[in-house]
Amino acid sequence: MRPSPYWRRMAARLEGPWPPARYWLLSAAAFLAMLCWLPHPYYGEEPVYAITTVETWWHGSWLSPVQLGSQYGRTPFLNWVAMLGVWLLGWDHLLLALRLIAALSTLGMAAMVAFFANHLSRDRLLAAFATACFLTGDLLTQRGWMAYSDPLFSLAIFGSILCLWLAVDRRSPAFLVLAAIAITAGFLTKALTAYGFYGAAGLALLLRHENRRFLLSPASLAIHAAILGFVPLWIFAIGGWSSNARLFSDIADRANTGGFGHFIGSVLSYWGEMVLRLLPVSALVLALLIRPKLGSKAVIEVAPPCPKWSITLRWILLLGALPYLVTADNHPRHLMPLYPIFAIVAAELALRRGQRLLAPLHAALIAWIAVTIPVALVISPWISTRQHGNSAKVAAEIDALTKGQPLYTGDGGSETLAVIAHLDVMRLPAEPIGTGPRQAKDGFFLFRVPAPAWAGKEVASFSLGRMPLGLLCRGSACKP
Repeated sequence: MRPSPYWRRMAARLEGPWPPARYWLLSAAAFLAMLCWLPHPYYGEEPVYAITTVETWWHGSWLSPVQLGSQYGRTPFLNWVAMLGVWLLGWDHLLLALRLIAALSTLGMAAMVAFFANHLSRDRLLAAFATACFLTGDLLTQRGWMAYSDPLFSLAIFGSILCLWLAVDRRSPAFLVLAAIAITAGFLTKALTAYGFYGAAGLALLLRHENRRFLLSPASLAIHAAILGFVPLWIFAIGGWSSNARLFSDIADRANTGGFGHFIGSVLSYWGEMVLRLLPVSALVLALLIRPKLGSKAVIEVAPPCPKWSITLRWILLLGALPYLVTADNHPRHLMPLYPIFAIVAAELALRRGQRLLAPLHAALIAWIAVTIPVALVISPWISTRQHGNSAKVAAEIDALTKGQPLYTGDGGSETLAVIAHLDVMRLPAEPIGTGPRQAKDGFFLFRVPAPAWAGKEVASFSLGRMPLGLLCRGSACKP
């Protein structure tokens, strides 16, 4: 049975490559679809960043973020930026401010993808197509909008790599200074691993770029010495060792393989998860790796050679990802700084060798956007509320029962933290909720039910999905 003329016309419209304007339209639609996630209830570890922002501000601990009354052990740059968002929107919109930081960081990376691809190839089509390949998959469904540190971290790292490349291209110390500022912002946002990604880019350029000698010039060596010197300065003099201990423990924990079987299973599952997270673009790349001639429109067609800059980007991808691909217990978001580079490499490969596969890729990109909108606005919030409860409603009920009394928590689960994030904002300017002293004579405690006997008398119990959360009182707090 032959397809109808309508479906033939639809299939013909999906054939590629498209004009750049159509890819820009697709990217704009993807970003608008991503914004549909902004009203979503607290998700995963998002409450941690809201809580640390409130507590860091309340305690005036600008260099050492605080969580539940104790030092968080991480760097504070995201909290600083979030406070700027709160200054513009108000504390009641703290979660929205954090998510806007993430979304705008993703948009910033998309703009840099377009600029970098055009700078490398002088091809507006590749710039537009690479941007469309970037704004899909994991970014569109989770990582591009969630109120984690990863989007801002990735923006800073990719910005530093872009500035480093431009500095070598133009032998410009000014761009190296910009790269230094960007990579330092990346470190102050999340982790020491920022320098690993930057080092991978520097090593690839040192080995492959025609201006590699510039990286060994006195100006370059001085700037990079300052970059490296800032790390011990921050850890031991500015922030303090106790406030940054987790920067090292996070890396050390990954060195523990947990046995050979666990190590192999963890590594292989991580590879598979990365392929899934980068769909639909990763499917095209895999298809061309497995069958190199699959994307050719003619059997005898010979693809042009891979540009030198694309090979250098592939080396940056490999060197940057390798520590995560061969160690256990990693998460896909750890490789988010490399997503922009993957998008450019994949787009170049698709346009050069995979034009026959562009039609299914276009269909998948459109479908991804179309599915994201109802999932973000309706399906995912309903599932989240069903599985984890309505944290905003529970927080309002607890706030009404505990007015004017100290409130502590004995539980650090994600469901409880979502409630605490709401309560911290509701209770301002009162002190944020902390773990509290076990010997406290008066006040309320939040505990997962069943609570320990020492926690006090149960006043109320709330359902957070499958988890019951108890509100317990002590001393004068128990009096009506």
